[in-house]
Amino acid sequence: MKTFIINMSKIGILLCFIFLSSCDKGFDEINIDPDETTAETAPASNIFLRVIEDIADETYDEDLAVIADLVGFVFGDGIALYEKGSAGKWGSFYGELKNVNQILTLTAPDGREANSINHGVARILRVIYYQRLVDLFGAIPYTEGAQGLQFPKPKYDSEETIYKDLVKELDAAIAEINTGTGLVFNAEVDLVYGGNAANWALFANSLKLRIGMRMRFVDQAAASTIITNALSGSLINSNEASWAFKYPGTEANNSSDLFSINKPTSRFVSELLLKELRDTNDPRKFVYADPTGNSNDLYQGQVNGLNINFGDATQSIRGSYIWQNRAFPSYLMTHAEVNFLKAEAALANIGGGDANTAFRAGIRASMEQWDVAEADIVTFLATPTATLTGTDEEKLEQIAIQKWIALYTNGHEAYAEMRRTGYPAIAQRVATTDIDRFDADGNLTTVSVGYRLGITEGVFPRRVEYPNNEKELNPDNFNAAVSAYGDGLLDRVWWDVR
Repeated sequence: MKTFIINMSKIGILLCFIFLSSCDKGFDEINIDPDETTAETAPASNIFLRVIEDIADETYDEDLAVIADLVGFVFGDGIALYEKGSAGKWGSFYGELKNVNQILTLTAPDGREANSINHGVARILRVIYYQRLVDLFGAIPYTEGAQGLQFPKPKYDSEETIYKDLVKELDAAIAEINTGTGLVFNAEVDLVYGGNAANWALFANSLKLRIGMRMRFVDQAAASTIITNALSGSLINSNEASWAFKYPGTEANNSSDLFSINKPTSRFVSELLLKELRDTNDPRKFVYADPTGNSNDLYQGQVNGLNINFGDATQSIRGSYIWQNRAFPSYLMTHAEVNFLKAEAALANIGGGDANTAFRAGIRASMEQWDVAEADIVTFLATPTATLTGTDEEKLEQIAIQKWIALYTNGHEAYAEMRRTGYPAIAQRVATTDIDRFDADGNLTTVSVGYRLGITEGVFPRRVEYPNNEKELNPDNFNAAVSAYGDGLLDRVWWDVR
């Protein structure tokens, strides 16, 4: 891989102050003088790389991976423990939206770097951030959001309004990319698609399919139109076309967020996930987790919400395939997910296609993404787990569970889909109960445990609370939003109706 042209230790920190972003990583060798870089002179390519790296870093999101029961973790705070305290994502996302707005300004027809293709790509980035905000918080500032002094106290827009406008933005982005002129961000900057504009258009249409599906249970008519339109166009059609941020991995400050120099013995795989993988003989078990126990073949995870940590003698940490790989990609949207979306659409008789064919294609794509051996894929596809059966609701559950498994390193999407579909179902926690556990020798035992119930009394949270500074700095609009949409962890966002 080539040497990359950004050095966050030189200008990245400066850009953070200019564009109000947080900076965690760096890349090598920027091709401009940092002392000459200002908000007015920074090229769009520098800002673009900063933004896509932030999107990649935020995709996993440990809080959301824990609440989605992909990862097991005892400590921490916020929504992962059914408590308030996760609202920091608000400031991070709006800070990056200011960066995106700067790219849009620079690449607009009258901008310093007028370029319709790059402008279209920036529109896609804007959709990513706003969808994340809506999915976590509900109603948010949108039409007046992230515009600084122009709207210092922005109004909140309804989730329905925002969602439907995001579809329009994606359509406009696709049109700009497909009919536009100018060079796309080059391969040294575009660490997702290597400067391939066509793949950005594929991703945008696939993202539209995701958005349409998110709306399916709350506005069936609008969702059907969006889904049908997306299915009629080109979608992510291979693992190579998945949205994957490719970390250079040449040193610590440009490595994957999931990379760890030392064995991460406090980051376990969720027991809910590992039980599913064990029960179905899913070969992804060997990739997602490392074995534990005295016989080195025990795969057992942390039960989330407990007051105790069973430790690493009987609990599997995240697989070394991931944590030992500096260059492990961040997957925002994959070929597997697109197939599961197509399977659900077919199940709902939207847009044609065969649900079971797409379902099985999703499983295969996920396993290939994780480098599962072909023989193991064939064996798994021959099991009952890999064929849709039962009622439509039972088939929906099968699709949702397999999508959840495939979303292993995407906490944002896993948490959203669990709320939308209801699968996997998360039972209300109780103060104390007995659970079955394997000891280090693989013997099944029963253990009495206590749960941390949080402020929801053990009920699965449905959203993240608004940040306190909104109450202080934008009180009128904040109070109107809370009155209309709520601010409790159990208040549901617009599309969460099941």
